[in-house]
Amino acid sequence: MCPAKEPASAESSGTTPADTITMPRDALAVVQRTIDILHDAVVIVNADLRVQTANRSFYQVFNLVEHETVGVLLYDLGDGQWDNARLRSALESAVAHDADIRDFRLNYNFPRLGEQTIQLNARQLPVSDSQPVLVLAVENVTRQLLATQELQRVNTELIRSNEELERFAFLAAHDLQAPLQTIISYLQLVVERYVGKLGADADDFFQFTINSATHLQEMTRGLLSLARVDQQSPHFERIDCQEVVDEALGNLTPVIEECGAVISNDVLPTVTGDRTQLTRLFQNLIDNAVKFRRDKPPEIHIGVEEREDEWEFSIQDDGIGIEPDYIESLFELFRRAHHRTDYPGSGIGLTIAKKIVEHHGGRIWVESTPGERTVFYFTIARNPRPEAQGT
Repeated sequence: MCPAKEPASAESSGTTPADTITMPRDALAVVQRTIDILHDAVVIVNADLRVQTANRSFYQVFNLVEHETVGVLLYDLGDGQWDNARLRSALESAVAHDADIRDFRLNYNFPRLGEQTIQLNARQLPVSDSQPVLVLAVENVTRQLLATQELQRVNTELIRSNEELERFAFLAAHDLQAPLQTIISYLQLVVERYVGKLGADADDFFQFTINSATHLQEMTRGLLSLARVDQQSPHFERIDCQEVVDEALGNLTPVIEECGAVISNDVLPTVTGDRTQLTRLFQNLIDNAVKFRRDKPPEIHIGVEEREDEWEFSIQDDGIGIEPDYIESLFELFRRAHHRTDYPGSGIGLTIAKKIVEHHGGRIWVESTPGERTVFYFTIARNPRPEAQGT
């Protein structure tokens, strides 16, 4: 069906708007009742692109009234707000080729509405024995787009702010190392020179100060490690997890031998990942299992299960467990489930583990029974996303 040439307005041709209604009255009534319940603006035009009817939303959204709309050429509506070359081309092509229009967006300065963005979908439909009509669903997406743009701006600002915070954390942790070491060294010299000479209280104060400075040094080292994980793009390659676990166990040999830990594992797969980061991940979690043991040599098992799109690993121990109140916040920075005086550490190891898992397109969680066992689970994607790989 070819589009008719642009007709003259009803007034100039001597016709009335009613003369340009080509839809049968009964069909028009049914269509009117149907479209009036829709929230989106809907207008129906004939092959000449003259308005046959529209719903209430259409009149409200585009500031039109019925008697100035029905029977009028679509391009002549209002103050010519629909008279746009791109829109003409799309509509006339749809009529000529019986084709749908999908998500057609138009940015236009509508005379009555100002700068707006509309999204249009259209389809031809047969109505009784008369010629088909074109049903246009029109959505004013201006506010939606503005909200999306604002969200993107805020996200960009948050990303920039986070990057600045990460740089600051790295620089602060790095630059604090030397002065902290100097403080600790001089404190130790003071203790050696004056211990037992200023009274028991002074000795306690000295020791407390050294312990606090040493803990601060551990925290800054932990922050430095965390910042490095964040800043360094992973180098992804095919890795035998057995080799990674063996390397982690080798790094932990002193603490494993000290407590007599028994560590076993399933047959481990070859995965795509960063060797250094995965070694650090297994090392942190195994070290955690060794540290929080009961008064007997701990038994630790590393398991793995194959899933559809990922590998699910588990590290299970028979240690002291974790109280439920601490589970949710366990991977947050400096969060601890047990007091530092009983179990030394910086409180950053699990935060680093979570970062590494996320870099590998996975997730990490924990299940625990206080006094009996703890199981850390984490997944590694079979094919990490490009953004996870830093490419």
